[in-house]
Amino acid sequence: MLDKKIIVALFGHKKNQVMNFDFSQIKSILIRPIGHALGDACAHSAYAAQIKAVYPNCKVGVLAIERNKAIYQLSPAIDEILEDNILSYLINRKKWQIFLDCYETFTSKLIIGNALLHSNITMIFKKHDKKYYSMQNVKNYDYCAHLTEDCHILDRLQQTKLAEAKPLPPAYFQLSFPQELEEISSLWNNGKVRILLAPQGSYEKRLIPAIELAQLLNSVNKKNIINCQFILSRTQNSLNYYEQLKALCDEDIDLTLSPQTNLNEYLALVASTNIAICIDSGTVHLACAFNIPLLAFFANLPSNLALWYPRPNQDVPHLTVIADTEITKDTYNFPLNNAIIWLNEQIQIQMGK
Repeated sequence: MLDKKIIVALFGHKKNQVMNFDFSQIKSILIRPIGHALGDACAHSAYAAQIKAVYPNCKVGVLAIERNKAIYQLSPAIDEILEDNILSYLINRKKWQIFLDCYETFTSKLIIGNALLHSNITMIFKKHDKKYYSMQNVKNYDYCAHLTEDCHILDRLQQTKLAEAKPLPPAYFQLSFPQELEEISSLWNNGKVRILLAPQGSYEKRLIPAIELAQLLNSVNKKNIINCQFILSRTQNSLNYYEQLKALCDEDIDLTLSPQTNLNEYLALVASTNIAICIDSGTVHLACAFNIPLLAFFANLPSNLALWYPRPNQDVPHLTVIADTEITKDTYNFPLNNAIIWLNEQIQIQMGK
């Protein structure tokens, strides 16, 4: 506990400079994401584009790790990608006007990192209390946005001083297409409707039950099923899931398991599909960013839905199915009637193209 008190004493305070800062003249912004998951990277790429629309000459940087760097590389609005480590904070000391700290807790590493970075203005959204660190004893920021409870991840900048200084356009998921797009297309059969299945999330229990997904696939119009190819995305536990799903699906369903892919290849796989069927995961937001028709499945958890509800771009077909359960993070018992209708309609549309 003593070391935590020392960290707060040495690094946990900052002289507030909001009153003396002109938010209409911004030259550089560095973003620390809310996390390093794929969906997080999609959202913060959207922030970068939103900032560039209003401040076209502003240098925008983001702190990244190897796991998500490829996503930021597909965002033309991001000028600099920095490794998220103490050395980067030290090298970039006093080089950024605004530090947009989206991470939702204080940690020893990040408290020290903020002090080393020493930006003109540090902006946060909120910080959940931890055992030794909270907003009561750590004051290493200049401004905290007051978010409404139903604020979507893409709308957060609208509730900051950035939007007060200059009206910000709506944020939306958008990425450039990866170079591996042509290479990954060899996984698909020419002439068939390409349907990507991403029914498993990073959290082990977050998945569409195989029996429910099989019911959906078995309900595709039999006249059209021969024109469809389904690829199941590969995750840590995908082989067992694939075997379960394959056994439950009708024999005429062309279903294969994706080979092992790196992130660049997976981005290309998502971008190359015609329809994406996803559990609540980063793939949902990648599909939105690549304008892929999306069928998404979410738990009946209002707080998560408010923050991460799918936000496809205009005129991109989509349907979100919410589990018919009590409020919980569990993903099962999905009502499928509307999903079956939607999927058959989208397959028919794709076949007509």
